[in-house]
Amino acid sequence: MSWGKFATLSVILLLGFISMIKFVFSSSIFIREFLLFGVLLIVAVILLTGVAANKSWAYGWFILFFAFMMLNMLYVYTHASRSFFFLIGALVVNFIGFLVAMTGTSPRMEKQQPKVEVVDAMPEKGEKAAAAKPAAKRRGRKPKRK
Repeated sequence: MSWGKFATLSVILLLGFISMIKFVFSSSIFIREFLLFGVLLIVAVILLTGVAANKSWAYGWFILFFAFMMLNMLYVYTHASRSFFFLIGALVVNFIGFLVAMTGTSPRMEKQQPKVEVVDAMPEKGEKAAAAKPAAKRRGRKPKRK
């Protein structure tokens, strides 16, 4: 289990949600953003469970999650009366979460299967005579006749 990434993402989510709460309560679209906050909270718990279980899909979804959070902050900023510096702080927190999620993903390495070559060890009766003729000619002998 990757407890370091889990703890880092938990703290970043906490800071991101605190900044989202400050934006939501001062916006003119309170009900819509409050419902979105609840949905994002449930999704974050599911994704944190995936990170705690060390699942590879969780980091990819966290990348999309933090990108969506940044876009949502920009959207809410246009409808809220908060300061620009508060927006920058919220975007920096979400961008750090985006970067942490990016470092959690790793390129997929395909397992290389060993190449197996099947060789027929015992030739059939008809093939035995045909295979013996060229070998005998190379050695300078005449092939045996039956």
